Amino acid sequence: MSDYNLKGDRLIQGKDCFVRAGSKTDGSDAKIIGFVSEASFRVQVQTQKAEVIGHFLPVSIDPTSVSVSTSFKGFKIGRASCRERV
Repeated sequence: MSDYNLKGDRLIQGKDCFVRAGSKTDGSDAKIIGFVSEASFRVQVQTQKAEVIGHFLPVSIDPTSVSVSTSFKGFKIGRASCRERV
């Protein structure tokens, strides 16, 4: 589940989820490393609006900073992770 607000914040929450990790940004090599009973991720994006006189809406909205926080509860490492020592 994902929820957005007007400031560009995003909150993602999950229950009984697999945790995957990998080195590529697209997730193509991600492997399951464990299981969590609850997970939440918050992404906050600060923006700068460029407003022009005579225009009703901003002509540009540019991101100036990004903050990401994660929280896991009840993490259990997977058997394959123990064998491979991920």
